[in-house]
Amino acid sequence: MPANAYPIAAPPVETIFVRIEDLTETCFITDEFLIEFGPVMAGPMTDINDLCDQESNGFVTLNLVALKNAEALNGQNPADFTVSYHPTQLDADNNTNPHPNPYDVTTSPETIFVRVESNDSPLGTCFATDSFVVEFFVAPAVTEPTPLEICDELPNDGFGEFDLTSKDIEITGGNPNATVTYFETLNDAINDMTPIPNPTT
Repeated sequence: MPANAYPIAAPPVETIFVRIEDLTETCFITDEFLIEFGPVMAGPMTDINDLCDQESNGFVTLNLVALKNAEALNGQNPADFTVSYHPTQLDADNNTNPHPNPYDVTTSPETIFVRVESNDSPLGTCFATDSFVVEFFVAPAVTEPTPLEICDELPNDGFGEFDLTSKDIEITGGNPNATVTYFETLNDAINDMTPIPNPTT
């Protein structure tokens, strides 16, 4: 803080009295004016790094208002502030190019800048900014495999032993970064619960 800066803490509205005098200091006049202190803060914001592009279409759609407004306001009254999201720090500072809501994140990772502006101050004069990173992962493509068939050999007892992993490459299309796990129910597969312990037998 500069040496000649006047710190304002509380109350938010303060009367300042001014004295103007001549060089002899014998003739003077006084006046007064108000200074208004409108504190505003943004965040702190946290990153979003657990998103999955389930459709493998290269983007995820975020409801920024629902996901991040409360965090951006950090306890401040939503009626007193306007929250907006921007692609750059310069845009957040100048209140330009706001992201729509919902917003499609097409690059991972992507930094989003948030601006919190006081509704009680002259437009563009009292605001704070912060940022957060959005990272998403693309779900691997899946190919529906052909039926896995074996012959019920002698003694024709109605039982057969399958090697489910023989379908791994067909299912993943040979993707070396994909891992295949097998389950007996769709619910178990969705929730990653109780995988088949011996998929080769």
